[in-house]
Amino acid sequence: MKNKWSLSKRDLWHFIPMIIGFINIIPYFLIPFEDKIHYAEQLFSTSDFNFLTKTTLIYPFYVSAIIRSVLFFSYVTASGLLLWEFNKLTKRKDESTQKQIKWLIFLIGNAILLSICSFCLTFGFYVDTIVEKTAMNNNIFTVIAGLTFSFIPTVLIFFPQVLYGIPDSDLIDPNRKDKDKNGLSDKNLYLLAARIIEYFENDKPYLDKSFSLDDLANHLDVPKHQLYTCLNTCLNKKFTQLRTSFRIEHAKKLLLSGDLDSKSLQGIWMEAGFSSKTNFFTTFKEETGLTPTEFILLEKNS
Repeated sequence: MKNKWSLSKRDLWHFIPMIIGFINIIPYFLIPFEDKIHYAEQLFSTSDFNFLTKTTLIYPFYVSAIIRSVLFFSYVTASGLLLWEFNKLTKRKDESTQKQIKWLIFLIGNAILLSICSFCLTFGFYVDTIVEKTAMNNNIFTVIAGLTFSFIPTVLIFFPQVLYGIPDSDLIDPNRKDKDKNGLSDKNLYLLAARIIEYFENDKPYLDKSFSLDDLANHLDVPKHQLYTCLNTCLNKKFTQLRTSFRIEHAKKLLLSGDLDSKSLQGIWMEAGFSSKTNFFTTFKEETGLTPTEFILLEKNS
């Protein structure tokens, strides 16, 4: 919930299950490859895990499976409790904060449902250690887990703002009234906007076709969610819109510079940072309402 983080000594305890689990499967790395193929064939034909006892060192595989399910459930439940505490501490819930909290509730809810399905499927192997593959695939918990798991990447694809995190301003000082939704005062927010514009005008990073929001955040040493808010609040533009507008203005200057005779249009769009000729023509038309050729003729006539 903070802009920057670092591992503490207490955090190292979280690596203990991983270390124990890795030690437990060391025998698997030592068995011949032919045996691994044999085990895989058996697993595909049935779901009997009892024959995998030779592949573990400390505890059998089915115990490992139930431990993973319990740890999964514990971590997502702990995440839900942290979000609940954050929600209580956040006195002022602006629209952006409310949306982020709702998305996190959705993601954590999906993760909890996945952990429950995983636990139920694992418990089923205790009751019936030999399960047919078809029966396992048609199990209600397998179906629910598959549908739930598909929701998470789908949400991230269509709503990437979920990844920007939740603001920490109200956690730092709930009584501060001069803070914006992402922990910056209005003054600092507009100063950040000025830094962005100055960087674009002086360094022209948008001319690099791979220039991204991550690159901007790294250069300015500012968290992405603060850039996201700054762009939308102060400049009323998304990052891609700002980048495109600067590229179009640069392309206009190139088109009117008098060097067009020595440069092809391909040279223009490549120099302006566009990824392809088609992208350049389409974007130029959308931004100006004219094709590059029409723009040149209009400017010359005027």
